[in-house]
Amino acid sequence: MHRRPVSIDLVSTIIGTEPEDARGAPQTKELARAEFVMGRILAAKGDTAGAREHIAKYLALSPKTPDAELIQGYLGVIGKPEAAGVNPDLELP
Repeated sequence: MHRRPVSIDLVSTIIGTEPEDARGAPQTKELARAEFVMGRILAAKGDTAGAREHIAKYLALSPKTPDAELIQGYLGVIGKPEAAGVNPDLELP
């Protein structure tokens, strides 16, 4: 039996939408952005590997997001002191 990631279940509950298929492919830009938000949460908790995974997934799902360059820069400094100077918005631009 296929089990969706907990983050998809949590975000689906918060946003009030469901992924379009069993693979967990986001149905909306907001649900895709939730991967970035989850990455920021994990980074704040000190889970840099988890943060990188979720943020990279967001960039793969939304490569043309207007703040992709800023988020890519943030991805490169997660867990480093320089990360404090890079602060992409949690909301969609």
